[in-house]
Amino acid sequence: MSDSPPTAKELLDRAKAFARAETVKLLLAAESPAITTLTLASYATALQFPPSMSHAEIGAVHSCGKIYIGALHADIQEAHLRQIFSVYGSIRAMSMSFDPVTGWGEAKHKGFAFLEYDFPESGVMAIEALNGVEFGGRPIKVSRPKDFAAATFELVPKPTPERIFVANVNDSITEDMIKGIFEAFGVIKAVALLPDAISRNHRGCGYIEFTTASSALTATTSIKLQGGLELAGAKLHVMPAMVGGEMMVGMKGLEGIPEVPEAVKIAATKASSGKAFQPLTQQSVVIPVLAPLPLESAAALAIKAAVAAAKAKIAEENSSTLDEGNISINSSKRYDIMQKLMRRESDGSGGEAAGKRIKLSNPSEFAGPKSKVIILKNMVSEEDAKDAELEGEIRDECTKYGKVDTVHVGSEVRDGAVDITVAFFEVADAERTLTALNGRFFAGRRITAEFKC
Repeated sequence: MSDSPPTAKELLDRAKAFARAETVKLLLAAESPAITTLTLASYATALQFPPSMSHAEIGAVHSCGKIYIGALHADIQEAHLRQIFSVYGSIRAMSMSFDPVTGWGEAKHKGFAFLEYDFPESGVMAIEALNGVEFGGRPIKVSRPKDFAAATFELVPKPTPERIFVANVNDSITEDMIKGIFEAFGVIKAVALLPDAISRNHRGCGYIEFTTASSALTATTSIKLQGGLELAGAKLHVMPAMVGGEMMVGMKGLEGIPEVPEAVKIAATKASSGKAFQPLTQQSVVIPVLAPLPLESAAALAIKAAVAAAKAKIAEENSSTLDEGNISINSSKRYDIMQKLMRRESDGSGGEAAGKRIKLSNPSEFAGPKSKVIILKNMVSEEDAKDAELEGEIRDECTKYGKVDTVHVGSEVRDGAVDITVAFFEVADAERTLTALNGRFFAGRRITAEFKC
């Protein structure tokens, strides 16, 4: 008995897949690096998503991967941001606004950047992990852009409970190795890491789909309880998948596709890296690291055995050079070095600005009459006051303690700082905010809060 003829949808999916593959071949055959470089984004999209996913769904996935990064120190460069934020997934695009007066020559950006991940899960993890941490000597703000519409998530294919997202996968780890490790939690249906058109390797993130939702839940819960899973020197980050539908293409998407011409590789690398990387010499990157919690479950024991087996399969690890100090290291030590760069300074080397907070325990200790308006002194420098996002950030912070009416950033400079006036609708809200912020450190400055009468 012959098989039933393909449905109209199956025929359409085949046609889409064929058209994408042929388009990629034609583009890669082009001799002009400029033309081919412009089309690499389309090539990456064809490799990333299954042919059954519509353009609207693909656009929604990309939009949900966008985040805003604010309160950046003037010395922070795009390369620094890529170094820290790529831990949570592959970066599709990044933009920093530069002051037209100073321009690129002195790298005077406006203190904020927009970053777009390939997958929405990366954005969620980055916001959760990095918002408010110290980077370059000051706490940064990581959130959704103001124009982001939550309804965009409704356009993304409904999440599949059997699927999880994994990021920060070492480039020496293959899909088969990932499968061998995560089989400790249950039977795996498929593994798909995001392929890279230029390196012919994966981009450090992707999806794992189990046969049951309970296996997926066990995997994410167990790894988070243990403080993460370190594999080949990189700590994996996992969470439930936010993108459903047909499984992603994975590394098999590179099969039958010719390599990208060398000239295009060079052009694409320059376009993505931007300016030359200049290491931070006097600033510290502070990112909290969760200590592993004891977990004696069968899943914990199984994953330890699986990880040991996977490490044994890795016969040789690539070596790399750390820019800071030209130290030659192997990939198993990369994560340890990054942690040294990113750990919170608890030995006092960061001074009072290393996260300490001083509060008056009794609001009655504030002298003078109370009002609905408070003044925050010594909070920001004259340069920081030019940040277009500053008022919104201060409003967000003060809203934690009460309903804010207006926020005004002053122009008069006193002792290198400007005053910020915040008006509330109720005196009690102003008093609560004053109590919380007085004596608190912000960007290395100790805030003095007073009532304005």
